[in-house]
Amino acid sequence: MTSIMVKKMFLLCSLFVCTTIVLAQDNLNAYKYVIVPSMYDFQRETDQYQLNSLSKFLFEKYGFISVLDSETYPEEIANNACLALRADVLKDPGMFKTKLKIQLKNCKNEVVYVSKVGESREKQFKVAYNKALRDAFSSLSMLNHKFDSSQAIVNTSPQVAQTDTSSKEEIKRLQEEIKTLKREKQVEVVNKAPKAEISKPKEVKSKSVNFTAKLKSDGVFNYDLIDENNQIAYTILFSGKQDVYMVKDANAIIYKMNGNWVIATSKHDNSLEVKAIKITF
Repeated sequence: MTSIMVKKMFLLCSLFVCTTIVLAQDNLNAYKYVIVPSMYDFQRETDQYQLNSLSKFLFEKYGFISVLDSETYPEEIANNACLALRADVLKDPGMFKTKLKIQLKNCKNEVVYVSKVGESREKQFKVAYNKALRDAFSSLSMLNHKFDSSQAIVNTSPQVAQTDTSSKEEIKRLQEEIKTLKREKQVEVVNKAPKAEISKPKEVKSKSVNFTAKLKSDGVFNYDLIDENNQIAYTILFSGKQDVYMVKDANAIIYKMNGNWVIATSKHDNSLEVKAIKITF
C-alpha cells in the first residue's frame, strides 16, 4: 500500500470519527437528564464497586443532570419523560481484561448512544471496574454535551396519553380514598369524644326526724310512718330484705345504716338526699 493510500485511509477514518462525534453531539444535546440505575445487570448488589454512583458523577461531569432511579425525579421528567435518557453499562467478555461500555436509550427505548469499550487489566475488581468505566466515559467527554431546549423532544406518544389517563384515574381513586378516610375520621372523633359523665349522687344530710311506725292491716310488714303532727308522712313497703323498706309513691328507700335509720331520696338533679330519721316500731 502506497503512502498516498495510507494518507487517504487516515483522512477517511478521521472524517468518519469527526462526523460520528458531531452527529452524536447533536443527538445528545436534545436530552437534559440521564437516569442511572442503582444496579447494572452484571452486578450482584446495589452500587457494587461504587460503579453506579461513579456513573452519576461522571454524567454530571460531562454536562448532564443525572438522577439515580431510586431518587425522586425532577418535575421536568415527570412532565416530559423524553427529556431524560436511561443509562446502562454493559460488560463485554474478556479473560484478562475488564471491558465496559456505556449505552444510552431514549424514551422510546431506542439506543441513541454507545460509548467506546473501556478497558482495564487491573486484577482487583473494584479498581478494574472503576478504571474501565472511566475509560468508557472518556469518549463521552469528547462530545462537549450541552442541553439545547430547541432540540428537545416532546413526548406525545399514545403511551403518554395512556399514562395521563391512568394518572387521572389514580388521582380520582385517591380523592375517593381521602373522602372515605375523612368520614371514618369523623366517626372516630365522635366515638372518641368524651362521654357525658354521669355524676355521682350527691348526699345531702339533714337533721334527724322522728316517726312512729304504725303497722298496716294488709297482712305484710308494711307501715305508715306517723310524724310529730300525727300525719302519715310515708308509707313504707317491706322489700323482703331485713331492715330495708321502699317508700310508696316516692323514689326513695328507708334502711338501717350503722344501726341508724336513714331515708335516701333521689332528686331531679341526680343528687341523693340522705336524712337520718328515728322510727319507733
